Amino acid sequence: MTVMVFPLKDLLDLISSNIKSIHLKVDAEGADLQVLKSASDSLKKVSSVVIECQDLESNDKRILRQGSCLLSQANEYMCQMQTFCNTKAEISGPKDRMVNAFFTKQSPSSSIYVPSYLQKSGVQFFKWYQSIASGVVVS
Repeated sequence: MTVMVFPLKDLLDLISSNIKSIHLKVDAEGADLQVLKSASDSLKKVSSVVIECQDLESNDKRILRQGSCLLSQANEYMCQMQTFCNTKAEISGPKDRMVNAFFTKQSPSSSIYVPSYLQKSGVQFFKWYQSIASGVVVS
């Protein structure tokens, strides 16, 4: 089987500027933040982003793979460099402290638009998306 692979930036650059709402879900087995960084200015087309990172406590001594996504680093990059400053997160795996993080450019006081297809029961974390859409704080 031949699989076509290309950078996220190239994919986002193909999307017409007429599209007003783009939800991006990155699942890159620990390299989610690197994928977002590689898209650079092309992320301005995106309305919301979901990634998975590790939420390590400061006293956690586990060794991470080089380039692993840490929630604190993702929050800093997404807010300071990409203006996605409204973040909601949910621990997805207490054993390894994995966190699903939802980023949007909307202010925390405004309601967050979550596409309806993400709120259907067949979608992983659909209840989490529903809680974000209804304004319930998830942390």
